[in-house]
Amino acid sequence: MDMTGLSAAHRRLLLLLIQQGPLRRRELGALMDLSPGSITRLTKPLEGRGLVVATSEQVNATGRPVHRLEAALPAETIVGVSLSGEALRVVRTDLRGRTLGVAAGVLDSAESTSVVARIGDLVEGLTGEQPDSRTVGLGVGVSGIVRGGRDVVRSLHLGDRLVPLGRMLEERLGISCVVANDVAAVALDEAWFGVGRDAGSFLVVTVGEGVGGAAVFRGVVPDAEAHGIGLLGHLPVAGPDGRMVRAGQTLTDAALLRRAASAGSAATTAAEVAAGLDAAAVTACREFAWACGSLVATGAAFVVPDAVVLLGERAGVVAAYRADFDEGVASAREGVAPPLAVTIRAHDRDVWAHGAAVAALVAHVSRP
Repeated sequence: MDMTGLSAAHRRLLLLLIQQGPLRRRELGALMDLSPGSITRLTKPLEGRGLVVATSEQVNATGRPVHRLEAALPAETIVGVSLSGEALRVVRTDLRGRTLGVAAGVLDSAESTSVVARIGDLVEGLTGEQPDSRTVGLGVGVSGIVRGGRDVVRSLHLGDRLVPLGRMLEERLGISCVVANDVAAVALDEAWFGVGRDAGSFLVVTVGEGVGGAAVFRGVVPDAEAHGIGLLGHLPVAGPDGRMVRAGQTLTDAALLRRAASAGSAATTAAEVAAGLDAAAVTACREFAWACGSLVATGAAFVVPDAVVLLGERAGVVAAYRADFDEGVASAREGVAPPLAVTIRAHDRDVWAHGAAVAALVAHVSRP
């Protein structure tokens, strides 16, 4: 896709057509705060390069045809990788974010060269299944601090302190690479292909292995490089008994298992607790969901979002004990405040890999 010489406005227009699908000129103008005439001037060079096409549709027999603009994208693909513990998930998408293939693997070592080699093998295997479409971008989502979209400064899943992961993967695969904090990447995915299509602002909260969060405003994840520090985990949240603890000490797998054990549960893993192995496990899950509601309400008090997305390994606990979650929200939210529109995503590592792919897609289209 030839984007050379195009302005930021051209790239934004193309991104909107990728995100929203075919739009009328006045709809594009409203999204970009531009007049229809300005939209026409912006689209001319895009149409000249074959990146945008104008379509007409006769909606009814007597009315005038409806004219829309649509992104005409080449058969290029993006690959996204989710790195979590020993597990790797790889997703290949087209330039509209539609999944074309998936792959999974296991890391033998947390040493950076071993990680790069394993990712390289999985990516080459997946891209080799469709040799006719060129891969133009690679995104990698990691749990940790990422600098400049290239370097992993700190991550529990990499043995090295500072890893130039972007450069190493580019040298291994010959594909432009973006490295992102995984929560920021999933938030960007939601902005472009999830709740962000209808919500101007929203809050993403993840619970499970760790606690994470991101606020999104008009499709932008502010201060994305600050994600991975664990700031949300330091927020105080209340349990049903009113006791205040840090979110990072109560909304993780380890905390869930400790809570269940202290109540006398026979569960030995967080997954067993989440499955409600015994009465003590159920009590722990209810308290977990309540505390999660308290955290979401606290975050929403600062962000005032149009929507909230909850995901992660233990999002299912919140879904199963939704009434307790709602009570936790109510405990930290004024009764006259409008209800929060909360979407709970079932845990799926492919979702995280897709978020990494979207980070690479947006970078590819936005790159000067």
